[in-house]
Amino acid sequence: DNIVEEIREVIIEEELKDNMVEVDNIVEEIQSDSKEDKVEDRRDIVIVMQENDVVKENHVDTDVVRTDVVETETNEVGVNEKGFQVGDLVIVEHLHRRCLGQIYTRDDGKRRYKIVIKFADKALGLEGPSDCVSKSFDDNIFPDWSGPELAVRPEAKLGLFVDKVEEPSVVSLSESPMFVIPQSSVDSIAEDKKFSKAVKSDDAEVPVHLWNDRLFNTKVNSNNTASSSEPSRVNAANKLRELGLRMYRRSLRKDCLTRVNTRFGKGWQTAPRHKPDGTLTELGIELHALTNILWYAGEATWFEHKSGSTLHYFRFPPIYQKIAKDGVPIFFEKKGPASMKRQARFANPALKKGAQEKINKALGRKYIVEANITLKSLIKYFAVPKGLEDIRMVYDATANGLNDAVWAPSFWLPTVESMLRALTPTSFMLDRDIGEQFHNFPLHPSAWPYTGLDLGPILDEDSEGDDHSVVTKGRWYHWARCLMGFKPSPYNAVKMTLITEEIVRGDRFDEENPFHYTSVELNLPGMVDYDPTKSWLYKLRQDGREACDLFTFVDDERVVGPDKDLVCKAGHRLASIQAYLGIQDAARKLREVSQTPGAWAGSVVHILSEHGVCVLTSPEKWEKLRGILKKWLTLIKEGEEKLDHKELLSDRGFLVYVSKTYPAMIPYLKGFHLTIEMWRDNRDRDGWKMTEIQTPRSSNLRTISEIEDCSEEKEDCSDLLDTLDEEDNICDLDDTAVQHKLRDTGASKHFHMAPPNGYTRPAPRFLSDLEALTALSDSPSPPLRIVRGKVIFAAVYGFGDASGKGFGFTSDDGSGNVRYRIGTWGRDAEDESSNYRELRNLVEAAEEEAKSGKLTSTEFFIFTDNSTAESSFYRGGSSSKLLHELVLRLRLLEIKYSVIIHLVHVSGTRMIAQGTDGTSRGSLLEGVMTGESMLTFVDLAKTAFERQGQTLLNWIREWTQLDDLVPLTPEEWFVEGHGIIGGELNDHGIWMPKHEGRFCTHLWAPPPAVAEVALEELLKARHKRTDTYHIVVIPRLFTPRWRRLFNKACDFTFAVPPNHAFWTADMFEPLWVGIVLPFTYHRPWQLKRAPLLVDMARELREVLRDGDSDGRHILLQLLKLNKRLAPLSKGVARAVLRMPR
Repeated sequence: DNIVEEIREVIIEEELKDNMVEVDNIVEEIQSDSKEDKVEDRRDIVIVMQENDVVKENHVDTDVVRTDVVETETNEVGVNEKGFQVGDLVIVEHLHRRCLGQIYTRDDGKRRYKIVIKFADKALGLEGPSDCVSKSFDDNIFPDWSGPELAVRPEAKLGLFVDKVEEPSVVSLSESPMFVIPQSSVDSIAEDKKFSKAVKSDDAEVPVHLWNDRLFNTKVNSNNTASSSEPSRVNAANKLRELGLRMYRRSLRKDCLTRVNTRFGKGWQTAPRHKPDGTLTELGIELHALTNILWYAGEATWFEHKSGSTLHYFRFPPIYQKIAKDGVPIFFEKKGPASMKRQARFANPALKKGAQEKINKALGRKYIVEANITLKSLIKYFAVPKGLEDIRMVYDATANGLNDAVWAPSFWLPTVESMLRALTPTSFMLDRDIGEQFHNFPLHPSAWPYTGLDLGPILDEDSEGDDHSVVTKGRWYHWARCLMGFKPSPYNAVKMTLITEEIVRGDRFDEENPFHYTSVELNLPGMVDYDPTKSWLYKLRQDGREACDLFTFVDDERVVGPDKDLVCKAGHRLASIQAYLGIQDAARKLREVSQTPGAWAGSVVHILSEHGVCVLTSPEKWEKLRGILKKWLTLIKEGEEKLDHKELLSDRGFLVYVSKTYPAMIPYLKGFHLTIEMWRDNRDRDGWKMTEIQTPRSSNLRTISEIEDCSEEKEDCSDLLDTLDEEDNICDLDDTAVQHKLRDTGASKHFHMAPPNGYTRPAPRFLSDLEALTALSDSPSPPLRIVRGKVIFAAVYGFGDASGKGFGFTSDDGSGNVRYRIGTWGRDAEDESSNYRELRNLVEAAEEEAKSGKLTSTEFFIFTDNSTAESSFYRGGSSSKLLHELVLRLRLLEIKYSVIIHLVHVSGTRMIAQGTDGTSRGSLLEGVMTGESMLTFVDLAKTAFERQGQTLLNWIREWTQLDDLVPLTPEEWFVEGHGIIGGELNDHGIWMPKHEGRFCTHLWAPPPAVAEVALEELLKARHKRTDTYHIVVIPRLFTPRWRRLFNKACDFTFAVPPNHAFWTADMFEPLWVGIVLPFTYHRPWQLKRAPLLVDMARELREVLRDGDSDGRHILLQLLKLNKRLAPLSKGVARAVLRMPR
């Protein structure tokens, strides 16, 4: 049933002779057709015609090796004065047969057409030349024709035409009906915005009716008002809550007593609380903490913590109780500041009054406490207006030098893409919020002396003199909780939130647990049974439904699950466990379970009955986006050379926010990034950073492997170096993580410094990027991005290669019918770079597949052996305008045909084995062309160990010296990979996880297609536990999806070439290996920052390159480094790590 017609490429370059021309690039593709009604001689062929040429009888012997050459003769009068247009259907005589062709490319510069031959004459049923111009055609003539209606064009000597169907040069998001936002979503967004504004105030009313309706099993209407609120029921519910609150307090008092009895014995009542110097003893400290817990509980109501809260630290797992009680330790890089400059008085009475209210609230909740220690530095604070009637307090820990003295590790936060993996077209969602997120968690005592506050201007009390070494009662205070504006606060608060999640999720095998699941299913591209309508990874319950899951973005929590009831139970468990641990739940912000909730992590996700899982933004934000683009586009087209730098920064921040919803826009933000930095001296005329390729300063894998690739692909080096210097592209990260990334790398000055005159000049690509963004935002209303629809999708795989003067492309939709496209480059591409030809081959092949109807509503995986093509696709091109335009064509193709395109870089050896390399050279006797399955060469679903086997595992066991080390399974990524080794119910019936000891080792080996999921879990585990080893091994495939996470997670990275006994040549691509090391006891805290690791990575790379050694001796030294440093003094340890003085 497979038709494979070999078309050999030919290129004839001869001078014109007797008004005869030979045709360039006669055959560029062949498409096979497997329909039941196919005709033997039916074929799809591309021929090229020069304008004003007519087809003459073909004199080429069909037995000659080079066949299908069409000779043409110049017509002095011309076919048509206006010429043919793209989309015209013409009758041409080809191989002695009259064929229907459609013009799909017009090159005005060379007055040349490319015509696709659709049908041979047997299908046409034509009898003579007169039919071509005079016969009235109907459906019987072209039974399989699905294009526009045919009409006669008498004035054309080549026959038929249809109305112009030229492909638009610009395609907007709105041109597909799948992207039209329904009014229900618009109304839902508006309602959510109104609700969010109403509950912003801490005094907002709690929607108690939501709990009452569920308690009495009554329904809630669309306006969130109770359908029944009988006084008797309300009174009964209130009585139940009063009883529950008394039981809660009684249980807490009992636990406090048990804690002190267990730790200090029953005779603790008579033990001293203070030391001789007046400081508290351990018992005194414990009693003070327990007293605070009981005081907060006494002030709380059922729904609200009226006077704040504190952690019930003794209810946490033992391994985390110390940091729950004292706070997460602060990493001091140098001696703390010593600035005791007093607070300036408030000049504005209104701001002073607002500041008094805010600070008195913090004092009343004991977040700020009166100083009974020697303060060493004061934090400045001030008030700024917030709306018309409110103010925001700002505490500046940078002004006194505190933020410069501490280090906060970078950390990961979930994005909307993380949450989308857990959604199906039938899922429901529920949003909950942590109240006073940072203030829930204690500030470590080591930071207290440097967080002093002078409240004299607020309390109107003067201090006695200027000697601040002695604390003056009534004026001097300090923070006791994590505070806004202090660099480690987000890291520490998120760390405690992740620890809490371990308890919230509970025992995954308990079917009564709403977060229960029994298995993690993988549905990956490359699998025989891959289903594109499902998520690539999902958790399944015992009953076969998708499991509930939880995602927390700082303090915004989202629970997702398969039905309303289960999601509601999961939300209840979340809030109740948090209350059990002493963490506030902002009950006033609760809304009903819904499929159309409000924004989360910067995006709105709706599940619509007609479309499925969709992502969108609000109409207000969409209109603002369009206004920003129109403003800058107008200025650039008018020739404006002085652009306001501050305004650009502000607008870029907003575009970054919107691009989280529409990732297709992300590559075209590069024009903004470059323009913002164009004022600097170290930029070339295109805006790229002028930096020489130097030895990498860190062990980041990108600096190991990609710089080597860059030496061969020089035209992209400036873009790569720009990425290396800035590390993570800020448009790919959430705002909080961005700020910590900038601070961590010391790049905050780089991004926040401004030109002296306040202006910058536009980068050359700024105009093209603005035009691309304008095209993508052409819709007047915000479009939907359908993530997981209800239509039936198919997966299509294609390999493309361009070698020398030829090109080839093979594809398969999973049916086993391989289609291929071969040809040679014409004069228009001969002088362009190999990068251009490689990417153009992929783009044209994708466009032709799409126009033939084979890509509509599909997922298209394109494999190339050109790394620049892959990076250009995911990063929006490079300094090359041609590459930029090609990438835009692919993005627009996605939109028009509702196709999801993945561009995957593979090695040249894989391309050779697969057979496409051969097709580009004219050989059809390799790989898939000989009958091998396309999926044989698609290794996105296989782990490194599934491909290489025991030899790879043995190599890792040798340098880890762990004979029982085995890779984690997908189920274990979410539990054992976090150091959890089971658990048990405590005295209250709450499942408490048990944890492994320190310095254990975990081996992560995810398939490349879902490596990002495993790395996200690894980053969460690392955030909670910094005393564990992790080893990550991933074949270098699909790297744009997970490389950033890989570099963020790992302290030491290297690539193993496929020339070793444990990673052989038939693996094709290198194996990427990353190692996560425990933190040290002093600077640099994280060994990733030590120069020693850079030198070790360089040495290891040299050893592995030749294949003569497996590098185990270097890796063994690396894993022993922590133990070697432990007994050393700080000075000696820094010398060992080669840290600068």
